[in-house]
Amino acid sequence: MALAEVAHLVASVDNKIIPVIPPDQKWFRQNGIEWLTTGENSDYLANRVVAISEQEMQAYHAAVKDLYKIQMEAARYVAQNNLWEDIGIPKEAVPLMEYSLREEEHLHIIGRYDFAGGMEGLPIKVLEFNADTFSLLPETVLIQPQMTSSLQPGRTTPLSYRTLDHLTDAFRNLLRRHPDFEPTILFSGMGYEEDTLNLQILMNAAKAAGFQVVQQVHLEAVVFSEDEGIFIELNPNKFQRFDFFFKMVPWDFICFEEPDLLSLLDNIIRGKHAIVMNPAFSMILQSKGLLPIMAQRAADSPYVLPASFEESDFEDKKAYAAKPVFGRMGENISLWDAEGENIIENDGDYGDFPYIYQEMAELNTDGRGYTYQPSVYWVQQPSGICLRRQDGPAIDDDAEFVCHIVE
Repeated sequence: MALAEVAHLVASVDNKIIPVIPPDQKWFRQNGIEWLTTGENSDYLANRVVAISEQEMQAYHAAVKDLYKIQMEAARYVAQNNLWEDIGIPKEAVPLMEYSLREEEHLHIIGRYDFAGGMEGLPIKVLEFNADTFSLLPETVLIQPQMTSSLQPGRTTPLSYRTLDHLTDAFRNLLRRHPDFEPTILFSGMGYEEDTLNLQILMNAAKAAGFQVVQQVHLEAVVFSEDEGIFIELNPNKFQRFDFFFKMVPWDFICFEEPDLLSLLDNIIRGKHAIVMNPAFSMILQSKGLLPIMAQRAADSPYVLPASFEESDFEDKKAYAAKPVFGRMGENISLWDAEGENIIENDGDYGDFPYIYQEMAELNTDGRGYTYQPSVYWVQQPSGICLRRQDGPAIDDDAEFVCHIVE
């Protein structure tokens, strides 16, 4: 989960907050998602709901629609001007990135924007785009409608909840665009429970879209053949081939930690032996190195914060965040106030990556000191909205999930 930055705690959402009772543990067990409410996650779900207005919801969706276009234009600018090193892409991955950007735009199934603001008149600002490492799907698709159903009886499902519908449409379009490929799809992650639960939502959408064989295994159980494609071993000497492969394994992890897998996937993808999602170019969109390029090329966008590759650009008394171009869960990020004082400095595993510097934005808060961060999915169109909150000036991996209704 991403760290969100805040310069001033303003624009209270106190008048939007509604108390709610979460579902009982039996419901979570029946839906296979009890992990989200047990152990260290026992206080993960806030017993509050935020009421978002229809106008605010539409504004978030408009922001996502514009931002995706801006990001794709920035990504093409990177390729045209050979700026790969600036955004952290290793030279070994460049040929695949170029191919993917040119040929695979329709394969970007899902990502998640993290925003500042958007409620109570606070402007919407994009903090980052989780183009290749999204999460929060079970919370958004399953928990949110269940938890708020008593607050909106008889109402149709709000557009902000319809992520599963949009996912099904995306997978259906995938089959339609590739009629020569068998409707077999393999989902894979690295064994983390959170990833497994998110992949299950995707699997449900793929089944509803018409895929005939849908399976999930850990990455280590997948057999990659550069000449034949992607398989799993059913039993000794018997293999199942999959023409489609969705990996919840970040491209940056593959590039830097598994170079042999990068080479295999390069040959499989460009040899058209299988279709891999999210596509390689999602690593470009995932890179926070794209933020300064967006700030330069779309300076008039109301959603894009000033950002730079040079920390010295923020020496004029502006609060800012320092972020590695790749990173997760708020690791290796630091926040600085307008007086040059360090607010937060996190350790982590991503400190060796290049850094970018982004002006801090204002987030909505409440009277108890909680900071709220809205997120919006991109599912080949603006899709579900969800929120997290935390008691302090940053949203990180310890944040609570907050459901919402649309009024």
